[in-house]
Amino acid sequence: DLFAAASERPHALALRSDEGVELTFAELSARAAGFLSRVPSLAPGARVAVHATNRASTFVALHALVAARVPFVLLHPRLAPAQSAALVLDAGCALALDDEALRALCAPSDAVLSPTTGPAIERAPLAVLYTSGSSGAPKGAVLSRRAFTASAAASERALGLTERDRWLLALPVCHIGGLSVLTRCLAARCAVLLHARFDADRVLESVVRDGATVLSVVPTMLHGLL
Repeated sequence: DLFAAASERPHALALRSDEGVELTFAELSARAAGFLSRVPSLAPGARVAVHATNRASTFVALHALVAARVPFVLLHPRLAPAQSAALVLDAGCALALDDEALRALCAPSDAVLSPTTGPAIERAPLAVLYTSGSSGAPKGAVLSRRAFTASAAASERALGLTERDRWLLALPVCHIGGLSVLTRCLAARCAVLLHARFDADRVLESVVRDGATVLSVVPTMLHGLL
């Protein structure tokens, strides 16, 4: 988890975003602790809706919620207010955070993240992602902590991830492909190079400048890079 990563590799790079934010695991842990100290107390099992953009504030908030074992519901930032409200209601969220709120809650802090007490429940939900609704109303897919743990372990074995890797992420964090990169890099204790959006020229520049070793793309993105 984030607490363990901050203890094991406090000065190692955890995040470098193209908006100019750079955080070590210790700094990421401190910002996550600050976030948790600023959000209202949540009852056990309460869900938090997050308008997930590819910004450092979203990255910090999601890591904080994972560390605190608070399930979150990812909302696409381009959803209309009425659509977002309907999903928040459907998921039974106790709190909904937009981009402005996330930036305020994830400001630098002197707070210290403590290890979460009590047994980890691997079957407990980590995230809820909604389907596109192409064949009806969007449906919330509840994904367990165990699913992300298994995915991270499989990715680490298949790719041979090490602490020296840097994973460039230009996929949307609000989708499973983007979200999984956060948990996989945390498990491997390696860095995420976060891009607000995909731009072929900027991605290629970042690969060279920032030393990216892993890059997630869909076919359209790959065509643009080639």
